[in-house]
Amino acid sequence: MSKFFVGGTNLLKGLGLAKLGEPDGSKISSFLRLKKGGAEINTTIKTADKTEKQKEFIPNRRETADSLPKEEQETVPALKIDVFAALPENDRIPKLIENSIKAGASSVSFFRSETSSTDEKDKKSVAVWQNLAEQALRGSGREPKTEVYFFEDCMAMLYAAMRSDAMLLLYEKEDKERLSIAEAAPKLKGIKSVSIVSGSEMGISKNQMQLAKALGFELIDLGSEILRCEDAPQLAISQLTAELEKEAREEG
Repeated sequence: MSKFFVGGTNLLKGLGLAKLGEPDGSKISSFLRLKKGGAEINTTIKTADKTEKQKEFIPNRRETADSLPKEEQETVPALKIDVFAALPENDRIPKLIENSIKAGASSVSFFRSETSSTDEKDKKSVAVWQNLAEQALRGSGREPKTEVYFFEDCMAMLYAAMRSDAMLLLYEKEDKERLSIAEAAPKLKGIKSVSIVSGSEMGISKNQMQLAKALGFELIDLGSEILRCEDAPQLAISQLTAELEKEAREEG
C-alpha cells in the first residue's frame, strides 16, 4: 500500500473514505467505520486483472507485552515510537525531524490537517525529509534507519497511527479528558509501540481531536508552557520514556 500519497477523504456518520493511488496504476479505496472497541477498515484493491476486497478490525489497544507468555516477554524489543506531525511551515520541518529522531523516534510522518500548511508536497519533498532524517540519525549514532512518510490528510494518518499498541494525541486546548504523560503512563504498561500525534503551529482542530478520541487516542497535556510545534514530539517522547523507565524500576 502506498506510504506517501493518500487523499480525498471525508467523514460522514462515523464513516471515513480514503482513496489511494499506487505507482503501478492500481486503485485502492478504504472505508473506515467506527465500532465499539476500535474501527473496521474495508479495503477494495482494483487492478487491471482483478478486484480484491479486504476487511480488518483495529482495536483501540493492541496486544501488550503483559499478555504474552512469560518466555516471549523477555524477547520484546525496545519501545517503537512513531511520530505523526501536522505539516508545519517549511522552516520548522528540519528541526522537528532532528528533535524527534534524537529523542528516539522510529519514524516521522507528516500529514495535512485543518490547521497545517497548504504548501504542495510530492515525492521530492519526502526524499528531502528522508535525507534530513538520515543526517540526524548519523549525528545521534542510533540504529536502525528512521523512515519518513507523508499523508495527504488526517484520516489516513489516524489509520496508520492506530496500528500501534497505544496512541497519544498532544492537545494544547482545555479538555476534561486530557492527561499528563505521568497520568497516562500506568495505562501504557507493557506496550511495545506507541504513536504520538502532534499539531502544527495552530495545534490540532477540535473536529480532528474528537475523531481521534472516538478512535481510542489518549489526549495528552504537556503542561502550561507554550511549545513550538517542532519541540512538542521530542518533549512527549522524553517524558514518556522517563515515566516508563521509572515504573519499570519501581516494579523491579
